[in-house]
Amino acid sequence: MPAYLWLWIEPRRTLPGKLINTGLALAGLLPFVVSLMFVLGSWEFGPWWWFLTLGAAYGLIPLSAVIGFLVGAALLVRFLRHGLRD
Repeated sequence: MPAYLWLWIEPRRTLPGKLINTGLALAGLLPFVVSLMFVLGSWEFGPWWWFLTLGAAYGLIPLSAVIGFLVGAALLVRFLRHGLRD
């Protein structure tokens, strides 16, 4: 989903255009947020941030998934900055 939405981000000079770019960039996070809500919706996991931190530290979440998330976050910031420039 992010790959399809981020294609539409382009530099825009007006405030509504910048809001559209921001919305498109943030909408790419929806699959990640929905999957987190689905997996961590159970109270047995504890606080979501604690589960994710310990899961990454102890190998429950694979290193490739952590690297993929970091690459995705970097692309989000990159395309968001590209869309908000004048």
